[in-house]
Amino acid sequence: MTETPAAPTDTRPEPAMVAIVIAFVVIVSVHLVALGFGDDNTATLTKILIVPTVIAYLWVASKGVRTRLFWLMLAGLGFSWLGDTVPEFLDDGFLVMMGLFACAQVAYLAAFWPYRSSSLLHRRMWLAPYVIAAIAVIALCAPGAGALLAPVTVYALLVGASAVLSTGLGVVAGVGGALFLVSDGMIAIRELPDWGWTSNLAVPIMATYALAQGALAIGASRRVRGD
Repeated sequence: MTETPAAPTDTRPEPAMVAIVIAFVVIVSVHLVALGFGDDNTATLTKILIVPTVIAYLWVASKGVRTRLFWLMLAGLGFSWLGDTVPEFLDDGFLVMMGLFACAQVAYLAAFWPYRSSSLLHRRMWLAPYVIAAIAVIALCAPGAGALLAPVTVYALLVGASAVLSTGLGVVAGVGGALFLVSDGMIAIRELPDWGWTSNLAVPIMATYALAQGALAIGASRRVRGD
């Protein structure tokens, strides 16, 4: 008796996911151009819209599966959005931004921790670059950090640990974690030492940040779905 071949699985992305990805690309592109040309109003508006598109992607791409990883990723993205938004309405929002993003990193750490056995945590050769990067950021910022040195050190360790553990979700999420470390490292170098040449870091900071959040959402949604 001849078996009837199984119908091919439709692997085409959902229209909603395609629309979200297009929106993300457009928003990030407009944001980077606005930063490059010094259009502060457009840059602020588009910055506030970046993370909501990532949240929308995570929500749709998870296909209704709501796991611990999903909710913790959602919490991390929520704190990230607050970190992008609240400081825009303050005269000096650096500490507030760092505090909100520290909360985001704690959420990400909690999300990634169950997958640590698949991460680079126990592979010393691959772990070294993350440790070196975190130490380098702290060392570069130390001369100008003053009273902020302790919170900056804690934050750098949080981001470094999150980057390492993100590799447990796969290559895409691991790239996202590494980009987050690079982006936050550039922020610290721009904000703390008075070197005078760091004002042009805004575009690479936001480019790596947006890609980091997107990659983390892609990696997390795949793991949530069990892909």
